Amino acid sequence: MNKIKTTILIMLFICLTSISFGQEKVEESVYLDFRNQKISDIIYSLAELCGESVFVDETVVGNATFHFEDKDFESALRRFTQYYQLFLEDVNGVYTVSKVKIQVSDSKLTLNTENVAVEEFLNLLSRKTEKTIMYDNLPKTTVTIRVKEVSLEDVLNFVIVKLPGFGLERIADGYYISKNQSSNNSKRNIDIFNLSKVEDSYSLSVQKATFSTVIDALFKKAGKEYSLLVKPNMQLENLFYTNKSFDSLLMLLLQPVNCDFTISNDVHYK
Repeated sequence: MNKIKTTILIMLFICLTSISFGQEKVEESVYLDFRNQKISDIIYSLAELCGESVFVDETVVGNATFHFEDKDFESALRRFTQYYQLFLEDVNGVYTVSKVKIQVSDSKLTLNTENVAVEEFLNLLSRKTEKTIMYDNLPKTTVTIRVKEVSLEDVLNFVIVKLPGFGLERIADGYYISKNQSSNNSKRNIDIFNLSKVEDSYSLSVQKATFSTVIDALFKKAGKEYSLLVKPNMQLENLFYTNKSFDSLLMLLLQPVNCDFTISNDVHYK
């Protein structure tokens, strides 16, 4: 019996010693040098050395040269990601490194990214928003987007600007970025406009967009219901309005298409 107790105590001492040694390893300072190595390989090597969990997503590409001389893993990783303009997130002890920072709240996106490959960006955007985003073969290009509280469609319209000859289509609850087969394909027009609301005032700038798209965005922004009894296929261009009430902005948009509106049970009929 005493021999068994002694064995248990020895095993317990070995376990405690291992834990202690493990803690000391994590807390040791980090001294590493990397010369022209893939960024993802550098991060994974650092994580393996320190016994940490890290995920580097598909937007992180390129090589780097870096000297680590830091007090711990997190300090080293944060300094490295900040230097190479990457975004670091810690979720339950698992670090995620990305070239894109996305926050989703009430179907609105706050997004920050610079010079990220367009295809990798779309894949990440689809995953983060849980929306289907399909696309044809895309050219090798990058996008830089910094926006606050906009819709997914607004973000995709920014992407389309960098893709000449492509158009954006809404399909069910998803989107399809398709290559136009001809310049006369009116089905795939690009809508480029910005609509903002501050308290009860609205501002709108339209470079080029269809009437129905702008009207739909205005009513969604205001949280109002409407019924479009006529469907003018007019293209709105070069419109700029600031600090207008909802009804004033609505009338300004209806004038070019010779329409008016009435209100019944809080529903606008046009």
